[in-house]
Amino acid sequence: MKLDPAACTTVNLTLDKTFAEKKSKVFATTLGHNNATMEAPVYLDLVTRGLLWACDKLNEDGTPKAGYGPGGK
Repeated sequence: MKLDPAACTTVNLTLDKTFAEKKSKVFATTLGHNNATMEAPVYLDLVTRGLLWACDKLNEDGTPKAGYGPGGK
């Protein structure tokens, strides 16, 4: 199963405006409150892609930039 980070995250509009003015990105999720959730590959993919997006390490197509993929690829 592949996740689209845009479909799995919510953004507070007030924060969005504040961070947009500074060209900052914020990723947050309320998922993961138990071990079963945090061990699920789909959750790990969501968190990984959210962090990569916030750090500007994702390409436009959602794939990790060079050096940030599985195994550092």
